[in-house]
Amino acid sequence: MNRENKRKLYEKGYYKTHPCSDTFVCKYCGGHMEPVSVWVRNKGEWAIIHRCKRCGAFSSNRVAGDDNPVKLMSIAMKPLGQPPFPIERIEEMTGMMGGEGSLQQSRQ
Repeated sequence: MNRENKRKLYEKGYYKTHPCSDTFVCKYCGGHMEPVSVWVRNKGEWAIIHRCKRCGAFSSNRVAGDDNPVKLMSIAMKPLGQPPFPIERIEEMTGMMGGEGSLQQSRQ
């Protein structure tokens, strides 16, 4: 075991001050994992959901102190920026669900 790995194991708080450069590896097939979503655990702690690029398996890891908050927010906002339906048809879909179907505010 080299000196750097010993420091990681025994120095308290090492990962709070040193960013992790290791990639997540799938425990089933050894493939690389990519972040796809975030979720909030019971006590308000955030966790990142990763998906394996090879087999599609999911895993969850808690957010670490060295994780980039801007990247975390971009992962969290991804569904709003890329909705699963064409945004141009939102008025039509709202009308089909029994709503008014207009995005314009009514003026009285």
